[in-house]
Amino acid sequence: MATRCTVALLRQLEKLEENASDFTAAFDSWKASGVAGEFDSYLFGKDGAYLKPAVFGAPDALRHVHIVPLSDADAHDTWNQQWRRRSRKVSDRALVYAQDPAHGHLLIWILRDPGAHAVARMETEADRTLMLKLLRIAERFVHDGEVIG
Repeated sequence: MATRCTVALLRQLEKLEENASDFTAAFDSWKASGVAGEFDSYLFGKDGAYLKPAVFGAPDALRHVHIVPLSDADAHDTWNQQWRRRSRKVSDRALVYAQDPAHGHLLIWILRDPGAHAVARMETEADRTLMLKLLRIAERFVHDGEVIG
């Protein structure tokens, strides 16, 4: 299944000095591993769908996966402990992506830590605006495979 990235995510990865091809390959490997991928991948942890906003009523099209925390040393230590124990890895940093059986995966945006969960709750106007923007990107991808953003 093809995986593509938004230009916005490519810019984020560049600022983080992450190689986009390596990041995408790691994502593909993680997804191909199924449920076991959560425990086999250091970079990717718990995966879940956003219940709202839903893409064309499909609650599993706009998703997020917890990724290694960067801004909190304690959270990073906890991630490493979870990784060593092969337990569920969670953080307050997430990769937002869309998935569609016809078009594959679109890696959209990294929600920085701390704050990824707050954005998803959409309690502020700024968070709601961002989530709706992510939704529009996912809808376009799911509808016709077009990558915007």
